[in-house]
Amino acid sequence: MAKSTPSICFDCKNGYAHKCEWVHTYTPVPGWEYKDVMREKTKGIQVIKCPNFERESDAKRNKTVRTERILELAKNSKLSVRMIAEKVGVSDYTVQQEVKKLKRKVACVKCGAEFEKKGSQKWCDKCRKEKKK
Repeated sequence: MAKSTPSICFDCKNGYAHKCEWVHTYTPVPGWEYKDVMREKTKGIQVIKCPNFERESDAKRNKTVRTERILELAKNSKLSVRMIAEKVGVSDYTVQQEVKKLKRKVACVKCGAEFEKKGSQKWCDKCRKEKKK
């Protein structure tokens, strides 16, 4: 098995559940080329060529995009942590951490803005600062 390098999927503008069979249903795309790889003790694949590949213009594929993909898959599918990790190309642990963050996101009771809850916090940072004034 080859050492893992990023799949072309991370640079593809179609690399989202509503645009790609692989991301959405874990079904191989007809006509693609891939190889098996190991990612942190997890078997996965690296897509090398795909007929649906279109480079995403100017957008940097970074941690934010991976996080969005993890959360999209966690919200919109019934995939296991392992399957999400394989699709996104990260470890199971990374998926678990991002899903935990998703569960901590709540709406501020004052303004309704979404924020990451810490402890029993009910107000976003902006409203808490205003309250202290």
